[in-house]
Amino acid sequence: MGTKRYFIIAVGMLLGLVCNLTFATITYNDGQHHIISTSGSEGIEIDYQTPGVGTGVEVIGGGLVGGVDVYENGMFDLNGGGCEAITLFGNSIAYLNGQHGRLGLSGDSQMHIYYTQVD
Repeated sequence: MGTKRYFIIAVGMLLGLVCNLTFATITYNDGQHHIISTSGSEGIEIDYQTPGVGTGVEVIGGGLVGGVDVYENGMFDLNGGGCEAITLFGNSIAYLNGQHGRLGLSGDSQMHIYYTQVD
């Protein structure tokens, strides 16, 4: 009975680790322009809790990210890459030319859609 208990605990810890790695979020809020050209499942937050700094993130060909949330004066540019979902808040802006999922707008945000493929 003791071995079975340790096995269940080990499996639970492994699942917890996998879930934490899968649902990671990267925050960009330094006012700089960042380019993503690699594939990952991480979500992205742009200008989260730092209004007015104007951080920009661009996902280029070969780049793939999870969900993207853009706040205040942040900018997101999907330029040949892909992402699961894009949600804009406040006065943010996005330019879309790539593969994406769900889109959401809030406040005075703007979304410019060019050549895209919706999943």
